[in-house]
Amino acid sequence: DADVGRALAAAGAGFVTGLPRGVETQLGRGWPDGVDLSGGQWQKLALARALTRVTPLLAVMDEPAASLDAASEHELFQRLSALLVVMDGGRVREAGTHEELMPRGGLYAELFGLQARVCQ
Repeated sequence: DADVGRALAAAGAGFVTGLPRGVETQLGRGWPDGVDLSGGQWQKLALARALTRVTPLLAVMDEPAASLDAASEHELFQRLSALLVVMDGGRVREAGTHEELMPRGGLYAELFGLQARVCQ
C-alpha cells in the first residue's frame, strides 16, 4: 500500500522492506519465525504506525529519539519539526519551530546545545 510505504519512508523505517516478508513479517522473538528489531528500529516503526492514522494525531513524545543514533535522530526531528512545544514543570515555556526557538536562547536552545555537546 502506498500510504504504508510513505509512512515507513517518513519515519526512516525503510528497513522493513528488507525483512524476510517485508511488511508482512511477524515481529518479536515470541513468534516461531519472528524477527526481533533493535530499540531504534522499534521506535521508527512506532512512528510509522502513528503516521498512517487517517485522523490527525497529536503526538506527545518524551525522548522520542532515546534509542536512535545521531543521524536517525536528526532525520526524525527534521520530519517532525512542524511545531515544538517545550514544557517545564507542567507549563508551556516555549513553542515554535527549531528555527524560531534556537535564536531565542531559551530552554529549548539550552537543552539542544547540551544534547549537541554530548553527541560530539
